[in-house]
Amino acid sequence: MDCEDGNVASKLTLTVFGAMSLITAGMAAMAQETPSYMGGVSTGMAAGCPTTEWHIRPVPPTGATPIVGVAYFSDMSGISKIDGMRTAEGKISGTLISISGKGPTGQFTGTRTPTMTHVQLNGPGCSRHVVNIDRMPVNYGASPG
Repeated sequence: MDCEDGNVASKLTLTVFGAMSLITAGMAAMAQETPSYMGGVSTGMAAGCPTTEWHIRPVPPTGATPIVGVAYFSDMSGISKIDGMRTAEGKISGTLISISGKGPTGQFTGTRTPTMTHVQLNGPGCSRHVVNIDRMPVNYGASPG
């Protein structure tokens, strides 16, 4: 093998290595961008108030996006629609509107960072609490059939 053949082999090796690196990075980026369900349970409620569970439809982990889901009191006294927005910077705001029974109501604000999502509901009575929202496990919400 002469010197020119060695250069071709080296260039080919570098090209293949570079292509594989780009493919791997692209696949990792796509995996991180996969939308997933999110949910959380309230803390910091007044004495005698049931906890509130929040379930949010799949959203991408970054960027501006609508926040839509349901929230309900753990004693099943009511269910509400979550209707909000997350900005590209991670600021969250929206409203809970009771749609059945006497569900939680009020305005919420919060923040999404790479490590957590935190919202605070500022409504009347038992509709005043904090929720730390987490990504749900892969296949959460998938049809069992």
